Amino acid sequence: MAHSFVAPVEGMSVVVDRECDDQDLDVLASLALTLSAVLSTSTLACLNHDDDALIMGPYHVGGLLQEYGWTNSSTFEVPKSDRSTFVGAVKERFGTTARPRSRGAVFPQPGFGRALALRVLMRIGSRTMAIGIHEDLIADMGLPTVCAGAGFRYVARGEFDDLEPHFERI
Repeated sequence: MAHSFVAPVEGMSVVVDRECDDQDLDVLASLALTLSAVLSTSTLACLNHDDDALIMGPYHVGGLLQEYGWTNSSTFEVPKSDRSTFVGAVKERFGTTARPRSRGAVFPQPGFGRALALRVLMRIGSRTMAIGIHEDLIADMGLPTVCAGAGFRYVARGEFDDLEPHFERI
């Protein structure tokens, strides 16, 4: 079995690592720091915990620049950074520009289908909202959409096989 997968996308490489899927922030930081130092480039570490917490940190040539965190759970402590300052720093470091946000869910016309859709959303509402928040943040930073939810286990199970970008085992 592979230890990591990498996908080239839009002049960047997205890396998902088996050990990082355990969501140990020290392991994630170590990988981002090492890639940044060894390759003399910028990296962005991203922990997405079941859409309850998102913690990100850009590294440049072996040093952490700043951190950003969001959570809808009292279980996690996340860095308290200003979102717009963080987004601006990432765009500057990676040379990206904001991209259009994807359209949200389109609800059917009023009636049974709409009522059913609203009940389902109420049941999974916080999860749905978190996914949207993560996707909006990624879009604002101008990063590839795959950065919002690709993880080692998802890629290893083949959930990205028919999607772009194509991940290679390393």
